[in-house]
Amino acid sequence: MLVEFNSNFRRSWMLPRAIRKIYPWKLAQICQILNQMALNNWSQEIQNEFSGLLTAGNLKGRNEIRDPKSGGARTYISQLESIGLLYRRQKELFFTLAGRSLIDFETPLKVLQSQILNYQYPSTYSNGRNVRIHPDIKVKPFVFALRLLRNNKIKYLTVDEIVFCVVYGHNSKCEDFVVSKILSFRSQNLQRNDLLKLIDRPLEDLSTPKATQKDNAHKLLLEAINVANTFKNYLISSSLAYEDATTKNIIISEEFADIIDEAISKMHNFISYSPGFEEKYTRTYGAWNKKKDTTTNSERKKLNKGESIISAQFFEYIGNVLITEHPEDFISKMVKDFGFDRDLVLDVITPLIPKSLTYFESKYLELSKGGVTTARDFELATAELFKTRLGINAKHTGSAYKKGVGGYSDIILINESVGECAIADTKASSHYTLPSMDYAKMISNYIPNYQELELAKGHRLGFILYVAGGVGGEIQTKLLTLYRESGLPASAINARTLIEVAQIKGLERDYLWKKLKANKVLKISDFH
Repeated sequence: MLVEFNSNFRRSWMLPRAIRKIYPWKLAQICQILNQMALNNWSQEIQNEFSGLLTAGNLKGRNEIRDPKSGGARTYISQLESIGLLYRRQKELFFTLAGRSLIDFETPLKVLQSQILNYQYPSTYSNGRNVRIHPDIKVKPFVFALRLLRNNKIKYLTVDEIVFCVVYGHNSKCEDFVVSKILSFRSQNLQRNDLLKLIDRPLEDLSTPKATQKDNAHKLLLEAINVANTFKNYLISSSLAYEDATTKNIIISEEFADIIDEAISKMHNFISYSPGFEEKYTRTYGAWNKKKDTTTNSERKKLNKGESIISAQFFEYIGNVLITEHPEDFISKMVKDFGFDRDLVLDVITPLIPKSLTYFESKYLELSKGGVTTARDFELATAELFKTRLGINAKHTGSAYKKGVGGYSDIILINESVGECAIADTKASSHYTLPSMDYAKMISNYIPNYQELELAKGHRLGFILYVAGGVGGEIQTKLLTLYRESGLPASAINARTLIEVAQIKGLERDYLWKKLKANKVLKISDFH
């Protein structure tokens, strides 16, 4: 069960946190930038250049690198290595199959989910000299936590409760022990300041080899809490779980139940790890698509500094704007603001344009579950998706000024060929249930007011659509009630399904319009 104490090792989980929220779009962008560097010579000069490009792409803070020997870039490399995206061979860096898939924008969310679900101790990372997790700890930490979320006694986790996983999740046999700790924490209505009451031997259980105050239980606990918070960020970034906006509880994402349950069924399948065979381990771990990594070092096209800046700026751009052709506004910005030649800009971005939907997908899913902080960006991105990819005229109206009482829905959709418009309301929520307040706004404001919008004039209202990061509760019943009261078909669709619909080839606009009138929570099967 629990591993014996040894002062030379930590008996708790550890995760690198140079990138605290490892969203797949962000990892793809970082790997793309890194792929432009001279990885056969990971010198301090190259590291500083890498840090500068991360800043240019808004992937890290804009603090100037004052220390010419800054180790900031190395912490990013360690983190990418820890999740199986690259490996080292002496002073050279190489991408695994997972890393190459991110560079090519091949379903970055699936890549990250695979890496998270196969993350394990022991590993190259856990054996690192600054980590030193006890070699007898054998667990897939994310699968361990997801299995707890599947436990009917648990169902959700808080960051404070994840601390018990971090400290006592040594292997699968520890699950009952961790469950008992969490239930005790809940039944006694304890708070963060009370966590030490449930840590059996704080100075041993929380001990780490690098701790500067090994006799200070409160300091040691703080480190465990930081790890738990990082763990939560990893889990949410992969969309395998979400954080309830009100309670801050961590809840499993049922939309990915199939891959989560498969991972739980294979929780005892570990990759063999032995010290001294780090490359073999990491390449096996990075073979996310189950193919053996037989690649050898190949010469990459190195971009010069100007090309790298254009590339970094473009990745940021396509995370917010869905494109199908050369974006003139971006090109103009590069020419006017940066002084780059137009032909150079085109040469850099043209190969990346076909991958823009996949990149947009990762960012879109993040926005769809971000709550108030991402709500407006989610509205704009949804309008962009309808207009650019689905061929339906869409206008963002959530911020439109209205005289008098009430307001407008977030988006108005127009289909000229059938003479109809539709009201679309977006909700940046992982578990949207169509609460009574939103129901009342639809009946009292959005439906009566839609004809005031210039774009909607002369069009009859065809249906109501809710788009959210995730839907649940009794939303199906509420949609039917809304239909009976308004006389308008009312449907809901989650962000992931809408992205999948956008990827259906040959989908006709009028066929799609008809399918959106389904009076139900829509699934991808409804569009085939």
